[in-house]
Amino acid sequence: MKKLLTGGIIVLMFMGLCSLTYGADDGKNTAYTKGERGVKNIALGWTEIPKTIYDTSKEKNMFVGLTFGTLKGVFNAFARTVSGSADVVSAPMGSYEKQPMKPTMVTGDK
Repeated sequence: MKKLLTGGIIVLMFMGLCSLTYGADDGKNTAYTKGERGVKNIALGWTEIPKTIYDTSKEKNMFVGLTFGTLKGVFNAFARTVSGSADVVSAPMGSYEKQPMKPTMVTGDK
Protein backbone atom coordinates (compact mmCIF):
# COMPACT_ATOMS: atom_id res chain seq x y z
CA MET A 1 0.00 0.00 0.00
CA LYS A 2 2.86 2.35 0.86
CA LYS A 3 4.50 1.72 -2.55
CA LEU A 4 1.21 2.42 -4.33
CA LEU A 5 0.73 5.67 -2.43
CA THR A 6 4.30 6.76 -3.11
CA GLY A 7 3.94 5.92 -6.80
CA GLY A 8 0.68 7.84 -7.00
CA ILE A 9 2.24 10.91 -5.39
CA ILE A 10 5.17 10.79 -7.82
CA VAL A 11 2.79 10.54 -10.79
CA LEU A 12 0.72 13.48 -9.53
CA MET A 13 3.85 15.58 -9.00
CA PHE A 14 5.06 14.76 -12.50
CA MET A 15 1.67 15.65 -14.00
CA GLY A 16 1.70 18.94 -12.10
CA LEU A 17 5.14 19.81 -13.42
CA CYS A 18 4.12 18.86 -16.95
CA SER A 19 1.10 21.14 -16.81
CA LEU A 20 3.26 24.01 -15.58
CA THR A 21 5.79 23.58 -18.34
CA TYR A 22 3.02 23.15 -20.90
CA GLY A 23 1.47 26.42 -19.79
CA ALA A 24 4.84 28.15 -20.02
CA ASP A 25 5.50 26.84 -23.54
CA ASP A 26 5.22 29.63 -26.07
CA GLY A 27 5.67 27.40 -29.10
CA LYS A 28 9.45 27.51 -29.09
CA ASN A 29 11.87 24.68 -28.53
CA THR A 30 12.10 24.52 -24.76
CA ALA A 31 13.94 22.03 -22.60
CA TYR A 32 10.61 20.33 -21.94
CA THR A 33 9.74 19.90 -25.64
CA LYS A 34 13.27 18.72 -26.33
CA GLY A 35 13.02 16.08 -23.59
CA GLU A 36 9.52 15.10 -24.66
CA ARG A 37 10.61 14.68 -28.27
CA GLY A 38 13.57 12.59 -27.10
CA VAL A 39 11.42 10.25 -25.00
CA LYS A 40 8.97 9.80 -27.87
CA ASN A 41 11.76 9.07 -30.34
CA ILE A 42 13.31 6.52 -27.98
CA ALA A 43 9.98 4.81 -27.32
CA LEU A 44 8.73 4.87 -30.91
CA GLY A 45 11.97 4.68 -32.89
CA TRP A 46 11.40 1.02 -33.68
CA THR A 47 8.23 1.92 -35.61
CA GLU A 48 10.47 3.23 -38.39
CA ILE A 49 11.04 -0.39 -39.47
CA PRO A 50 7.45 -1.35 -40.42
CA LYS A 51 6.76 2.19 -41.66
CA THR A 52 9.74 2.09 -44.01
CA ILE A 53 8.87 -1.41 -45.20
CA TYR A 54 5.36 -0.21 -46.04
CA ASP A 55 6.53 2.99 -47.73
CA THR A 56 9.17 1.19 -49.81
CA SER A 57 6.71 -1.56 -50.78
CA LYS A 58 4.23 1.08 -51.86
CA GLU A 59 6.85 2.96 -53.93
CA LYS A 60 8.58 -0.03 -55.55
CA ASN A 61 7.23 -3.53 -54.90
CA MET A 62 6.80 -5.96 -52.04
CA PHE A 63 10.15 -7.74 -52.49
CA VAL A 64 12.13 -4.50 -52.43
CA GLY A 65 10.08 -3.35 -49.44
CA LEU A 66 10.82 -6.51 -47.48
CA THR A 67 14.55 -6.48 -48.25
CA PHE A 68 15.79 -2.95 -48.81
CA GLY A 69 12.93 -1.40 -46.79
CA THR A 70 13.86 -3.52 -43.78
CA LEU A 71 17.52 -2.46 -43.93
CA LYS A 72 16.60 1.17 -44.43
CA GLY A 73 14.06 0.94 -41.58
CA VAL A 74 16.64 -0.52 -39.18
CA PHE A 75 19.03 2.33 -40.04
CA ASN A 76 16.28 4.96 -39.59
CA ALA A 77 15.17 3.38 -36.31
CA PHE A 78 18.74 3.40 -34.99
CA ALA A 79 19.21 7.03 -36.04
CA ARG A 80 15.92 8.10 -34.45
CA THR A 81 16.66 6.26 -31.19
CA VAL A 82 20.17 7.75 -30.94
CA SER A 83 18.78 11.20 -31.72
CA GLY A 84 16.14 10.74 -29.01
CA SER A 85 18.79 9.67 -26.52
CA ALA A 86 20.83 12.77 -27.31
CA ASP A 87 17.73 14.94 -26.81
CA VAL A 88 16.96 13.37 -23.42
CA VAL A 89 20.54 13.71 -22.20
CA SER A 90 20.92 17.30 -23.40
CA ALA A 91 17.40 18.52 -22.53
CA PRO A 92 18.47 20.07 -19.20
CA MET A 93 21.14 22.05 -21.03
CA GLY A 94 18.53 24.08 -22.88
CA SER A 95 17.00 24.07 -26.29
CA TYR A 96 18.17 24.77 -29.77
CA GLU A 97 16.44 25.95 -32.89
CA LYS A 98 17.38 23.13 -35.26
CA GLN A 99 15.78 19.72 -34.74
CA PRO A 100 18.09 16.76 -35.42
CA MET A 101 15.46 14.50 -37.03
CA LYS A 102 13.10 15.47 -39.81
CA PRO A 103 10.22 14.89 -39.30
CA THR A 104 10.34 15.21 -35.54
CA MET A 105 7.93 12.29 -35.10
CA VAL A 106 7.81 8.97 -36.92
CA THR A 107 4.30 9.56 -38.25
CA GLY A 108 5.03 13.09 -39.46
CA ASP A 109 5.11 14.10 -43.10
CA LYS A 110 8.47 14.48 -44.76
